[in-house]
Amino acid sequence: PYTTLFRSPAMDTLFDLHVGRFSVRRGALHIVDKVIPLDWQVERAAFQLAWIPAMLAQPEPGANTAAGTQEGTYRVTASLSELTFAQGPLVGKVEPMVGHLDATALLSRNSLRVESLHLVSFNRTLSIQGGISDLAHAQWDAQVSGQVDLRALVGATGFEFARSGIANIEGTATGQGGEFQVQGNLVGTDVHYGQDPFVDTHVKDLTAQFRATATQLLVSNVRAHPVLGGEITGEFFYDNWLVFTPLPGSKEELEFRRRHTKPPTSTGR
Repeated sequence: PYTTLFRSPAMDTLFDLHVGRFSVRRGALHIVDKVIPLDWQVERAAFQLAWIPAMLAQPEPGANTAAGTQEGTYRVTASLSELTFAQGPLVGKVEPMVGHLDATALLSRNSLRVESLHLVSFNRTLSIQGGISDLAHAQWDAQVSGQVDLRALVGATGFEFARSGIANIEGTATGQGGEFQVQGNLVGTDVHYGQDPFVDTHVKDLTAQFRATATQLLVSNVRAHPVLGGEITGEFFYDNWLVFTPLPGSKEELEFRRRHTKPPTSTGR
């Protein structure tokens, strides 16, 4: 790694880091009382931090331009080549996600704006824009568009039931803290979903719309054509869809029993 510092009328580069390889093997992320296994490696990573003076920085949408002219902005760029990533209980049991990531963000005193984030895996690109308009109150928004090869979900999210297929996603999200609203459209091609021995579905094409909050998920206008013929239509709705329900006999479930309370459960129809 090395650091460069120079002066120019346009922009000051404060930090410029290049790394040949770095990795985390058999790691763990601790969030409250949850432990999430992590395993990832990057070949050829680059990070740069630059300062943009106030006269060159563009005000963000909805910002107070009179106040904004008194401050500059930090520009953060990152590039991760040959990114190998896996997390969750399937680490070491399934193939990890392999791809590369490029991102550019603007950081000011009270806001963070991701100008562009492109994640490429299996020759499919997912693009994300958004940010936090008020860091003090965690007001955020995001826009997502692009394609995802469902094989990447297995290692990246631990969702082992997505066997194969291509998903085209267009969606938006807004929120404050842990509360959020998400909506968008989904178009799938050659999607294979399997949850042996209960479900094994393979469709040629799939379209749907989705809306979600922290407590409810609605997937509507579902239309799919199975490989073996026919058509599937409908919708499904979940309450408490993000709630973790402990397995019977597990440490978490026994703790609920000890407190004489009922563990949270997801319900759907």
